[in-house]
Amino acid sequence: MVCPTRSVLAAGLILAACAGPEPRPAVARAWPTMGTMMSAAVWGPDSAALDRALDAVRDTTDALDSLLSTFRDDSEIAQVNRGGGTAGGDPGCEP
Repeated sequence: MVCPTRSVLAAGLILAACAGPEPRPAVARAWPTMGTMMSAAVWGPDSAALDRALDAVRDTTDALDSLLSTFRDDSEIAQVNRGGGTAGGDPGCEP
C-alpha cells in the first residue's frame, strides 16, 4: 500500500521542480521621495516601454512630492503649514 502522505509530498516536489525559477524584474528603479525610498519594478518584453512606464511613475511621484511632502520646504503642504493652516486661498490656484 502506498502511503498518502508520501504521495502528496512527492507530487508537491515534482510540481515545485516544474515551476522553474521565480521571474526577475526586467527593469527596477529606486529613488528618494517624501523622506523615504520609493522603488518600482516592471516586467515585460519591451524594455523601452518599461523604461517609459518607470519614468511616468517617477514623474507622478515627484509631482505628488512637490504638493504633499512635509519633508520639502517648497511643497504646497509645507506652505500651508507655515501659514497656520491658511494660505489666503487654495495652494496652487491662480487668484
